Amino acid sequence: MTPEQKQVADLKQSGMTLPDIADKLGISHRAARSRWDRARKWMDAPSALGNGASVIGADTPANMVWTKTHPDGTVTYSVQHVRDKEKETREEILSKIADAFADVEPYTPRHPRPVNSEFCTVYPLYDMHSGMFAWGRETRDQDYDLKLMKSDLVQSIDRVSSMSPASDHAVVIFGGDTIHVNDAKNETPGSGHKMDADGRYEKIIDMTIEAITNAIELLAERHAKVSVYVIRGNHDEDSHVVLKAALKQRYREDDAIEFPSLDQWDKSEIYWLRHGSSLIIMHHGDKCKPERLAMIAADKCPYWSETRHRVILTGHLHHLKVQDFPGVTHYTLRAFCPPDAYGAMFGGVRGLQAMTFCKRKGLVMQAHDPIDRGYFE
Repeated sequence: MTPEQKQVADLKQSGMTLPDIADKLGISHRAARSRWDRARKWMDAPSALGNGASVIGADTPANMVWTKTHPDGTVTYSVQHVRDKEKETREEILSKIADAFADVEPYTPRHPRPVNSEFCTVYPLYDMHSGMFAWGRETRDQDYDLKLMKSDLVQSIDRVSSMSPASDHAVVIFGGDTIHVNDAKNETPGSGHKMDADGRYEKIIDMTIEAITNAIELLAERHAKVSVYVIRGNHDEDSHVVLKAALKQRYREDDAIEFPSLDQWDKSEIYWLRHGSSLIIMHHGDKCKPERLAMIAADKCPYWSETRHRVILTGHLHHLKVQDFPGVTHYTLRAFCPPDAYGAMFGGVRGLQAMTFCKRKGLVMQAHDPIDRGYFE
């Protein structure tokens, strides 16, 4: 039993309620409940299993313990501590994520006063692939790792933001494959393709969150309102949920940073937002062709008939392509990351752009950064 679990257990046995314990310890009710539930597992387990778990430093009791008495009279223990992965449903995983971030101190940046409600600036960040390794001498392009990702992101956001006209509203789209890996296996979830990735999964998550919060907070100082969309990709089917949960917790007390969802749907792979006569439709781009995306939006989006300047933004293919269809323009956007060894044979140019939409005229300006290190140094 951890010291935190024992502390809650002692207070509970003294007669205090969980809400009172949470207030006394300065933690959330959810965190107090989680520690009490884990403490009860220790208290209900046979002493041998509890002692065995203590040997390996586990946070829950062991499943089996074997003892062996040696000829010299010493006793050693073998411990089996197995987690039933099948029982770790998505809801349980999300609950653990919520527990982990429940006590994170929220950050409230200082937003500027509204200056121009006519414009909305969209920052589509597709295919960041944070955690990817690339060696330029192998890929004939730029090196890439966690530190380079972080510096590239903040500097590039700063550049395109500075080149764009002032606007009250910023929309930041993490459009899928924001994280290069879905888990510590370093394989794509669908095909099991092995990837060049930093093997330290926790560090990947940690530095990705740090880099993204730096970028969001930079924009929060330039825009009165920031809307953040975190969309799944084929690389981060599940890990994007961790990213979204962390960001929501950090900004949970800042009304000017929001995480919109579609009316009537709590989960979606396609999102849309309206700015006056403009409609911006978002998807990663891996499961649906643009024509079908347009048909889905025309069928489901309540703003389709009320708007006339419509765009679909996707990534996934790591190259730039613009197509006009009846009623909508489709942008396949460049990847934020440079190519890795696998992608080097497909070509492509990295880049980040900011797209300024006018309430009356639709897309009126784009600011592009080729993320060329050294040019601005």
